[in-house]
Amino acid sequence: MTDSGRSELSLRIISAVVLIPGVLVLDWVGGVTFDIMVTVLAVLMAIEWDGLMNAGTETPEGGKALRAGFGLAATAALVTAWTGFSYQHFGVGPDLSVIAAILLAGIVICQAEQTVRRRPRAWLRSAGVIYICVPSVSFMALRHEPDGGLWILWLFIAVWSTDIGAYAVGRKLGGAKLAPRISPNKTWSGAIGGVTAAVILSAPLSMIMNDFELTLAIPAAIAISVVSQCGDLAESAVKRHLHVKDSGTIIPGHGGLFDRLDGLLAAAPLALAIHYFLVSPTTA
Repeated sequence: MTDSGRSELSLRIISAVVLIPGVLVLDWVGGVTFDIMVTVLAVLMAIEWDGLMNAGTETPEGGKALRAGFGLAATAALVTAWTGFSYQHFGVGPDLSVIAAILLAGIVICQAEQTVRRRPRAWLRSAGVIYICVPSVSFMALRHEPDGGLWILWLFIAVWSTDIGAYAVGRKLGGAKLAPRISPNKTWSGAIGGVTAAVILSAPLSMIMNDFELTLAIPAAIAISVVSQCGDLAESAVKRHLHVKDSGTIIPGHGGLFDRLDGLLAAAPLALAIHYFLVSPTTA
């Protein structure tokens, strides 16, 4: 590994040591405290996304559609958080209805922005409403489940182990590129290493914490791992399209919030769906 590679890895480790314990404590505390953390992160990501959309432009756009959509979605998120919707009390519907409403609002805003402004980044700018708010509501909804703290912990472990496994194995083995046009450093060996790490670390924990059967624990770990890696690739595609290296500079060694949270953003709605459709019906 080169000196720059060692330096980057050191920064990653230091950032993880500082950030991860705090996140785990907030997950353990739960309630309004957890909701506030998610809401603050969503606001920071909205600001970061707006900055990305202005990258390389001589005249920064105001991002009115993004802010309007985020305001609507944030309201829905707060409703979800404060009322504590759960399967046990309301059945499948309320949380998913909120997410569906955000998706619909985001699509309408994206289309309106593209139609009215006709700028190359108009649709992508407004797509941030969906990209930021659906995962945020998913995190809040999942944490408000009676066993939500354990589910959030399982999700963190599955995604983090994927990230670490992919990085370590990809660096060590190299080999064929996974998506060279999107992210030249990612390899198939790293992708497989990430999935393997997620299965080894998160599948047994899901059997203990979430009472998964083995036939569900392994596919769930694989699905979360694959989707989180797809989220990583999607964020890389956005950055490549905008010709930027990092989404921001808020986290040393990781760049911006999207650089650190891309996998979690993609995996959170899937984790909520797994809980609703595969677990809750069997335990109700």
